[in-house]
Formats: sequence, structure tokens, C-alpha cells
Amino acid sequence: SSGINAEWPLRPGIHACAVISPFQWFQNDISNTANDTSYNGTYLDHLYYCFNSPLGTDDSHFHDLPCLATFNGPAASNVALGGFDKDSPNLAQALVITIPLNYHRNESKNRKAELWEKEYITFMKNYTNDKIDIAFQAERSIKDELDREAFQDVATIAISYILMFAYVALMLGKVSFNSGNTATCFCFRRWFIDAKISLGLAGVLFVLLSVVCSLGIFSYAGYKSTVIVMEVIPFLVLAVGVDNIFILVQAIQRDVKQTDESTDEQIARIFSQVGPSMLLSASSEVIAFACGSLSTQPAVHDFSLYASVAVFINFMLQVTVFLVLLYLDKKRENGERADVLCCVTASNDIQIPQGVARPKSPLYLFVSKFWVPALLGSVIVRFLVMSLFGLSFCLSIVAIPHLEIGLDQQLALPKDSYVGTYLDAIGKYLEVGAPVYFVVEHNSPIQEPAMQNEICGGTGCNIYSMVSLLNVYSHLPEYTRLAQPPNSWIDDYFQWLVPTDEFNSCCRYLKSEPFTFCPSTDCDSALIPLL
Repeated sequence: SSGINAEWPLRPGIHACAVISPFQWFQNDISNTANDTSYNGTYLDHLYYCFNSPLGTDDSHFHDLPCLATFNGPAASNVALGGFDKDSPNLAQALVITIPLNYHRNESKNRKAELWEKEYITFMKNYTNDKIDIAFQAERSIKDELDREAFQDVATIAISYILMFAYVALMLGKVSFNSGNTATCFCFRRWFIDAKISLGLAGVLFVLLSVVCSLGIFSYAGYKSTVIVMEVIPFLVLAVGVDNIFILVQAIQRDVKQTDESTDEQIARIFSQVGPSMLLSASSEVIAFACGSLSTQPAVHDFSLYASVAVFINFMLQVTVFLVLLYLDKKRENGERADVLCCVTASNDIQIPQGVARPKSPLYLFVSKFWVPALLGSVIVRFLVMSLFGLSFCLSIVAIPHLEIGLDQQLALPKDSYVGTYLDAIGKYLEVGAPVYFVVEHNSPIQEPAMQNEICGGTGCNIYSMVSLLNVYSHLPEYTRLAQPPNSWIDDYFQWLVPTDEFNSCCRYLKSEPFTFCPSTDCDSALIPLL
């Protein structure tokens, strides 16, 4: 559907609902389905007639009934029916009802249409019939369903950030050992001192803050947020935004404080070593997303802009605020105070004396003692690794041509969405796709006959005009997907100007209303004749 006119969907100037359906072939009157005893015609005969001639104005074998709808428009068979064989329209498996509504470029004028569609969706959701399967949607349906899915995913995003916080807080901490003057056994109470709960929380909050800042900046700049931005950016920035935290914290944990070196000097020295790597990593991510913003596809362009700014803000928070928090956490740890409850000081029995080396973490031991020697210690292993990589690379190249390009709308919808059912029905039954519009730019001199001949498709028009070429292409299914010849407003306008009676000229204005155009068939009411 596409808009509303006054209180009900009307075609402008005609007081009949512009509803497209097979019922229009019978003028929306069930009494017109009665058999025509004059010619022994039945409603099936008229159905076949309108199926083949939707523009027919007079079925002489069935009550002289027209096929044109009550609003004087056609109800094409491939739009009104679905799931049928071309020779058996009476065996159609689907009936399609389309209710056009008037939508405006000015969204503030679409309030009535949106309210009408809202009530329509509510009615259809509550309507049940055991004899038929009903699938439906409205203009606002996809937007409503995407908004519903985005709201449902808030819980998923929150859970993801909580789990990431728990992971970062646990992995940033150290497994502490202590037994007198030797670091040999695990000490649970010592973990509260070596834990990094505060830093983990800060790191995850910085990621969330960077996403919010990016959304705020582009919202202020007038950019509209999409579903991809709202649902993908938080996970993406979370994935790439915590790596620098691990690099910085673990570099400090493995460092041995030099003699007479203060805490701030130690952190400055370590940051000078790992800072360039952090900068290069963040810069490559920001530049990669910034290059993506050069895409002409709006979704990719907006996504790349949001992501690049979010990653940049996250990096700036890490090298400024997080660095200060890291300094305060290091002083807390040196003072043997517990994390979070920093006023609680460790007892003497769990303090590690100065000069006692801490054992390496289990992950460090695994990588240094097992993984690296196993990977690099044998020529055969290295050869197998490179061979497997080369094989997977070649198989990936072979599979690239088989990738399907495009975005299935159902992938972006909730699994329980009624729109998904509608899209399934459209794909299964409908024989025609979405309407296509070919627009001539406004600066074209349409008032010039030469330009009119380049567009129109009737008698006297250029054989290579736009409408003529589209008409040819519609008969070449191996080259185009055009289901039928185009309808051109300029050809309709020329037909309106042409006299319909060989003795009378076509009218221009009504006699009773000099500034009102009249139909081309109403020559008796003419005030200003064309000829």
C-alpha cells in the first residue's frame, strides 16, 4: 500500500475505492456473477475474458460487463491472481488484494495513512478463517518489525556486554601464588588484590560510551540510524575495542619495576613501548572503516562512518582516561589494597615479599612451552600448516562465484514476523515483482515536441524512444525482468487530447466550470475545443 486520501483510500477525482482485486472484474457486485442466459455465459467465461483482456470494456457474452475496475483502472491478472497456470486462471491458488494509499514526500502529511495502516494491521492480526490462509503487510510493516526486533535485541546487547565485562575482568586479573617467601601455591584471598574488576568495567563502559558518542555525533549531523548501525556497531566495537586493554594491562603485569622507578614512570615507560602498536592497530581499523564510507550504498556508507568514529573515540578514551585509571589501579595493587573495596588492605600472610618473582600465567606457559614449539619445532609441521592454508585459500577462491549477491529481507526480520509469511507467499505465488519507475529529469525540455518524441511510445514517436525501447525489452525475458510494457503518462496525455468523435473535437474545460478539465469522452460539455 502507499498512502491515504481523506478518510478512505480513493483515487483522486473518482468516488470509488481504488482497490485492485479480481472482484473488480465483476464490479465488486456478487449479483454480476449470475449466469448470462442470453449467451449461456458463466462467470468463468468472464473470468477468462478479463484474464486475457484486463482493459476490456464490454464482454458481450456476459451481461456486457466491463473488466475495468469501478475506478476505471485495470486489474491485471498477474497482479490480482497468483499460483496459476496461464491457461487455467480458474485454478489460481492465491488471490491478491491491493489497496493503494496516497503517500506524500512530506512525511508530516502521512499521519492519516499511518493510522489507517496501523488499524488495518491490528484487524488482520486478529482475523482468523479456517478455510483460507491469509498473508498481509502494509507500507509501515517492515519498519515496524525492524523497530520491534531492535527493541528485543536490547536485552541481547546488554547480556553480551555483561558477559564481556566478566570475561575482561577475569582475564585481566592474575592467578596469585604465595607460600611464605616462595610463590608456589594458589591463594584465593590474594585474588581480590590482583583482580582487575574496576579496569574491566571501565574498559567495557568505554566501548559503550564510544558507541553512544558516535550515535550522538551523527544524529546531531542529521544522519539517520539504521538497524545495522544499532545492532551491529555495539558488537563490532566491543570486539575490536578491548584488545588494546589486554595489551596494555598484560604488558604492565609482566614488567619488572626498575630500581627507584615511580609508578607513573613505570607506566610511561611501558606505554612508550606498546603505545605505537596500539596506535597502528587503531589507525588501521579507523582507516579501513573510513574507506568503507566511500561506498555509494547508503547502508554501507552510514555503517562505516559510525564504526570509524566509534573506534576512534574508543581509542582516545583508552590512551587518556583508561591510562589514568591504570595508574591508580597500579598504585592500589602496590599498596596491597583490594580491588573495588580499595580501603581494605591485605593481611601480612598473603602479601608477596619484594623480590619474589610471580609465576607465569597458565596461558603464557601453554603458548611458550607447548604451542610455539609444536608449531615451529618441526619442518613437517610447518609444511603441513602452510599446505592447509594454501588449500583453504584456493577453495575459498573457487567458492566465491557461488556466493549469492543481495540481501534477503527476511534475514532482517524477526522469525515470528507476519511480514515473513507475506514474503514467503509472494515468492511462492505471485507472478510479478515490484513496480519499476523510469523518471525523466526535471530539467529536460518536455514542452518541446522533439523531447516528447524521445519519450513517448505511440504513433509518430521515435522508434528508439524510451517507452519504445522499454516495450521491446519487456518482450526479451532472457535480457530483462520487465514483466509487461510500460505505461507512460505522456501517451495517456496525448490520447486525452485526441478527439474521440470524428465529427466533434475533444473538449478542454467544462462549460459549467470553465477552469475544470473534463474527460475526453464528454465532448458535449466542452467550452474550449481543441480544434
